[in-house]
Amino acid sequence: KIMIHPKGKLIINGGKLTNSCGEYWQGIQVWGNKNASQFPDANGNYQQGYLELNNATIENAVCAVDLWKPNDYSKTGGILIATNSTFRNNANSIHALHYKNMHPYHPTWEMSYFGRVQNCTFEITTGYIPTNTFYKHVDLANIKGFSFSGSDFTLAPNVVGVSDWNQGIAAYSAGFSVQATCTSPTQPCSSY
Repeated sequence: KIMIHPKGKLIINGGKLTNSCGEYWQGIQVWGNKNASQFPDANGNYQQGYLELNNATIENAVCAVDLWKPNDYSKTGGILIATNSTFRNNANSIHALHYKNMHPYHPTWEMSYFGRVQNCTFEITTGYIPTNTFYKHVDLANIKGFSFSGSDFTLAPNVVGVSDWNQGIAAYSAGFSVQATCTSPTQPCSSY
């Protein structure tokens, strides 16, 4: 696994992270600080772990991107910005939970979670490793404002190891947005 600690930053441009020996790997953990804002300070530094994916691929992970330190609810709030990237054959691709992004200068204002996924592909293919059952690509719980735009969620037919109750995005007391990509030069968008 890869662990990004609070204040740490990892940017993957065009890279591919995958398994070896035909078994799952643990994926990337982006640790946060439940009591800190996701806004950068005056120098552009974050109090949370920060992951940026640009034209990247993450495949064959138990959880491709876990936006917390598993089993430590004080380490939620990791940041993810993913663009033109592929999440392939992961038992879970994105997991974000139990975090309120409070405005740094107005601590009673809850702001949107810094989680943005744009033009990404989430797919389960016939190459899926069935040792972990696939239930959902994205798992969100008790957060507000995660955004998805222009992304595809697919599941090949007759894949072994997939639950009959599978989902693209599962949300539990969570707010998120899903939008198509606007291809029109005019605003508001006149065509998708």
